[in-house]
Amino acid sequence: RALVLGGAPSSHNEPGSPPDTGMPPRGPPRRPPRRPLPSVISAGYANWGECDGKVELAARTGVNVIIWFAIELTVAPGGKPVVSGGPNLTCVADTAARLEAGGLPTHHFISVGGWDAPHPDPAVPLDAWWATLTAWDESAERAGLRGGFDGLDWDLEGNDDRSSPRSRFSAAGL
Repeated sequence: RALVLGGAPSSHNEPGSPPDTGMPPRGPPRRPPRRPLPSVISAGYANWGECDGKVELAARTGVNVIIWFAIELTVAPGGKPVVSGGPNLTCVADTAARLEAGGLPTHHFISVGGWDAPHPDPAVPLDAWWATLTAWDESAERAGLRGGFDGLDWDLEGNDDRSSPRSRFSAAGL
């Protein structure tokens, strides 16, 4: 399941407003809304930390949404939510720029989670997770990814150990 990032979350649905995400409003967006997705999407995943010629080859063969793998939303000692892992943001930015310069417009998503990855702690308030994710996305923009990531792939999955808490999904966690 993918979520397009951008603007402020909305708690109401007026005509032309973004869909209700269940997130508290944050006031006016600090950045312009993301680019609209193409009408036909051909998505491809980069592997753990992958940022190489295979990504560019995929775009040359028709992939127009690249999903970079993967970040985890974890809690640091003291209870502060943090983003950990993920691809080299400078490499992602450089790849996106080369693709655009080569006439291959692509959208760039970040995957959150993956098999055996921890699930975000539902005890952390949603606005704290949103602020943490937004700050991380702004770091991608500072690394050169124009506008930051276009969206995310909410990739919460299970665990090889069926008794692991990572194999259970609560409504609050989702």
